Amino acid sequence: MNFDELLAKFKEDARTKKILAQLAETKQNLHLQGLSGSAGAFIAETIFRKTNFNHIFILEDAISAAYFHNDLSALIDNKEIFFFPDSFKKSGQIHELNAGNIQLRTEAINRITNPSTKAELIVTYPEALFEKVVKKQVLNKNVLKVEVKEKLDVDFAIELLVEYGFDRTDFVFEPGQFSVRGDIVDVFSFANEYPYRIELLDDQVESIRLFDPVSQLSQKKIEKISIVPNVQTHFTLEEKTSFFNILPPKTCVWTKDIFYLIEVLDNNMDTAISIQERYAKDLAFADNPLLKEDPRLSFEKPADVLFGIEQFPIIEFGEKKYYSASETIAYEQTSQKVFNKNFDLLIQDLKSNEKNKITNFIFAENPKQIERFYHIFEDLKAAVTFFPIPKSIHIGFTDASLGLAIYTDHQIFNRYHKYKIRQGYSKDKALIIKTLNELQPGDFVTHIDHGVGKYSGLEKIEVAGKLQEMVRII
Repeated sequence: MNFDELLAKFKEDARTKKILAQLAETKQNLHLQGLSGSAGAFIAETIFRKTNFNHIFILEDAISAAYFHNDLSALIDNKEIFFFPDSFKKSGQIHELNAGNIQLRTEAINRITNPSTKAELIVTYPEALFEKVVKKQVLNKNVLKVEVKEKLDVDFAIELLVEYGFDRTDFVFEPGQFSVRGDIVDVFSFANEYPYRIELLDDQVESIRLFDPVSQLSQKKIEKISIVPNVQTHFTLEEKTSFFNILPPKTCVWTKDIFYLIEVLDNNMDTAISIQERYAKDLAFADNPLLKEDPRLSFEKPADVLFGIEQFPIIEFGEKKYYSASETIAYEQTSQKVFNKNFDLLIQDLKSNEKNKITNFIFAENPKQIERFYHIFEDLKAAVTFFPIPKSIHIGFTDASLGLAIYTDHQIFNRYHKYKIRQGYSKDKALIIKTLNELQPGDFVTHIDHGVGKYSGLEKIEVAGKLQEMVRII
């Protein structure tokens, strides 16, 4: 049995069909009771495949959201799943912004408000919903669109980017920067992982490429782009609204624990008020607009978030139910047992499943781990049957009614499972470009292979038929 056949078990499940039937009705609220491990992601994958609208997942906290995002990404191929974090380095600490998180927020907002998109998936958590977002119509008016073979007035683009709050630099190394060097315009938008390189022929756009700001190597060519300002700091309070007000009408909201969400939002508001009172008059934070407004006006209260959620069909998939549900759908699942590398216990569990006509699946992202299992079972002379799945999920589970047991290699080996969320802008890498940007001809530098020399500026040379900028050292 392969991965597709495993997913088919969830698609053919009577409970899945019941969820789909309820969602087809006008605004139905559901409670999925008794889920365990990563089962919520499997069900979400199936529902997403069978619907043509947006799905928003609100997990308990940032870490739970990151793991759920990873699970969805493993189960849904060829589909970008957006992670919508809060903008701050620490929860409620509104005086310290996280540029990477702002970039991820902007990317998600830009996609969900795009009228051409139909079915998007966004994973978030309470702290992220605490912050307001720019209104859809305001964002649409503040986007610079550039397309290959179209004309671009560079002077107008420079004026617009400066108005958007972008800084003009020699090199772009963080979101909110742009540079103009002859017929090349580099822009690091807040809505994309990599900066754009726009190459002009007179006033016509010849090509647009994504490039790595550290290596300067191209990532891929694209036909058209939208350059978006910092949605967190560029817009006024009047230009912002609740996250739920920018969602298309056809959206389903999945929530894990509304009671905890209310508690987090209350705590965040108390923290924000305290921070605002402390730093409001500090000149060092004068450029942070979030410190100039009363947090009770600039951030979301629990009642505001609850009202926003209630405008959409709701699927609660945690144990605690907050909303009155039109139907409660029961799952009797159990989490993967703790084996602590005890393979005799694992073999016993696998054989017990076989006896009860439950199919065993072992998820392991690394193919060598799969081989390791085969060798272990062979050495222990254990005649067990399992189906390897070369993917990584967070927590295994058993669903007897579906006749399947899902194991994860990291739980079996008692190994820490780290989530992966794209970081986008990296301060460490940006420092390399920043240092280069500050060099002046004549400055002493050290080359890792050739020793001490003097910086002599930039020089264009041809590499594999393409012009690239290099640092010249004498």
